[in-house]
Amino acid sequence: MAGFLIPPWYKPEIPDPLSINICSIIWGFSLCCSIFTCTEATRQTWKCYRRGKLLFNCYIMMVWAEWISSLVISIVSWMLIKSYIPPGFWLYFAILCLWTIQVQCILQIIINRVGLLIIRKSRVRMLKIIVFLIIAAVNVVVFCIWIPARLEISSTYIRLNKIWDRAEKVIFAVIDVSLNLYFIYTVRTSLINCGLAKYQTVFRFNLAMVCVSVAMDGMLIGVLSMRSGLVYIQFHPLAYLVKLYIELSMARLIAKIVKAANPLNDSSALHATSVTPSMPETSMTAATTMTVTSSNAGRDGPTSEELYSERADLGLGVQSFRLSSHHSISGITNPPQAPQSTNAAANDAAEAPASSLGCCHRGAEAMV
Repeated sequence: MAGFLIPPWYKPEIPDPLSINICSIIWGFSLCCSIFTCTEATRQTWKCYRRGKLLFNCYIMMVWAEWISSLVISIVSWMLIKSYIPPGFWLYFAILCLWTIQVQCILQIIINRVGLLIIRKSRVRMLKIIVFLIIAAVNVVVFCIWIPARLEISSTYIRLNKIWDRAEKVIFAVIDVSLNLYFIYTVRTSLINCGLAKYQTVFRFNLAMVCVSVAMDGMLIGVLSMRSGLVYIQFHPLAYLVKLYIELSMARLIAKIVKAANPLNDSSALHATSVTPSMPETSMTAATTMTVTSSNAGRDGPTSEELYSERADLGLGVQSFRLSSHHSISGITNPPQAPQSTNAAANDAAEAPASSLGCCHRGAEAMV
């Protein structure tokens, strides 16, 4: 078989009937998952468009880049299995380029969600850069090993590819799980433990989705042990479509949670009012701002739904988190009283003792 960089001894892989049947099942699941994912992505894109936040929205662009790359890989791999297109260097090169977009976008989407709860945005940028560089280094190594192995340049590349394929899947799984566990830990310590009990749904849902994500990574490693390497190529886009749908579902859940009334965690709120640490003046200023925001909640202005897509680098969730923390924490630190003017509420909050804020302020500071 002649072709660019294809050696004379190259023999194209012909899948057996069992591999074709497995790929057919995976292809069907991929189509269904792509439809559900496209529906949710379209809904969120339309919401951003109505608010004039669609242009230069990194979150939306990464979502569609992830969806398109996964769908194209799924279609191309199916055509390769059915021998509609011949294997070759440029085909494998194109698949790897789309795969690079896949892994980079899904991790950056996760980091954007984690960045909701990080106070210093410089840390979020640093985290994005570090993860990008690590994944980019892995991508380069895959380009140097996987293509020669698929083209059967030498048996050394084939043996090395069997080892490296599993190693890079473990690297991706560790990064994915670490980011999600950090998000879970921060939600628990900065929100739920400070009285925002409604975020327990986010906590539990993300905990369950971590298990699903790890299961998909484990299945990817398991598929590598099958006789036909084409099964792995077909299964990979399905795994990342599932991961993308998880992220879209998290965004939808966050939007739903922040608009719901907050059932206060009584034990956490009681603990918040009993702790009396010293608080700097800047913290009192932040508390005053939160109380004024809560007092103005009944006036005409943007609703929580309108604030939902305010951050351009995330698109969904950031301002809703902040708005929710403003309302809920003001309810903990200042019990319901008779209506009063905005200035009176601000003065009362400024005169309130530092002990009335306690550990709840730490959760608010993480969101503001």
